[in-house]
Formats: sequence, structure tokens, C-alpha cells
Amino acid sequence: MGNAKTTLQPLNANVLRPGLKLPGHIYNQRGRILKRAGSVLTEEHIELLSAETLTVDGAWNLSHLEDSEEDSIERIVDDIESRKTGANRRRYPRHRWEASIRLKLEERVDGKLVTQQLSVKTSDLSRAGLSFVFTRSIPQGSAVHVRFDDIPGTPHVRGVIRNSVRLDNGTYRVGVEIVNASRSS
Repeated sequence: MGNAKTTLQPLNANVLRPGLKLPGHIYNQRGRILKRAGSVLTEEHIELLSAETLTVDGAWNLSHLEDSEEDSIERIVDDIESRKTGANRRRYPRHRWEASIRLKLEERVDGKLVTQQLSVKTSDLSRAGLSFVFTRSIPQGSAVHVRFDDIPGTPHVRGVIRNSVRLDNGTYRVGVEIVNASRSS
């Protein structure tokens, strides 16, 4: 550590984000520097750091890294997913990405197929899926057709609802597994 008077405070790896330029060093619990001040974090750095008990020095202002309630829940879910191994491990990393999408939802209600058109914003995206926040839970297995109108070529995605997680504010984070993707002509 260099300076024996340096007081270290705990750092929760869940507040780290790709692209963050470190204001101070990140240490392990024994005081060994893991990442130096000025480094810019990548997904790979965060994955490696998440395996350690992290501490930081006084150069860090942790209050500006605090999450909103919704972000905290998302980070907890991401953290749980990242700790899974084998067949349960997430295949592709999630990337926070907000885009307006048009969504055609096909769900069974009282044994009947009901179709609904929705306009929502994505929360995150990976190679295998996406999520969005909605006002209610959507049954697992429901089919969705997604159009990304803000993107040139208007990509079209067919998917299946895999989960609806209730957030503290009463909305739901809805996870979609991508089944097929194509560009509209």
C-alpha cells in the first residue's frame, strides 16, 4: 500500500461499470493493489475483481456510485447470475442499453391467445436476450416479436419470455430469450 496511514473502506464490486476510470487504487482485503488509479475498467476486469473482497482508499467518493433501487435489484440479479456455474451460468454478458422498441406480445389468457402491441424501452441486451421494464408480469413462455425502429435496417427479433421479476417500485423487469433475429427490408 505504500502509506501505512491509508484507511481502506470496503467496495462492493456491483457498483463497478465498464468504462469507469478509477479515481484511486482498488485493493484486495490484504492491501495488495489489484487495479491502479486511472485505469479504465472493462467487463473482463470487473469479472476478475468480483471474485475478490475489494477495498479502496480515500481517493474514492463512493456516494456517487450508489445505485437507484431499480439498479440495485438488477445488479443483485446480475451478481447471482454471474456466480452460477456449469449449465446455469449466463452464456453471454449483459450490456446496459436503452432503446425504444415496438413489441407484439402473444400470451395465453384463460386458455385464449391474446395479442397486444406495446411500446417499451430495453434495459439491457446480450447476444442471447434482452430485458425491459413493464407495468405487469408477463407469463413465462409467452411469445414476443420485437422491432428496433431506432436502428438502421430495423432489426426484428422473435423471442420467448423467460422471466418477470417484480421490482420494488411495483414494475417488472421482463427477460426475453432471443429465438431468431433478422433485418427488415
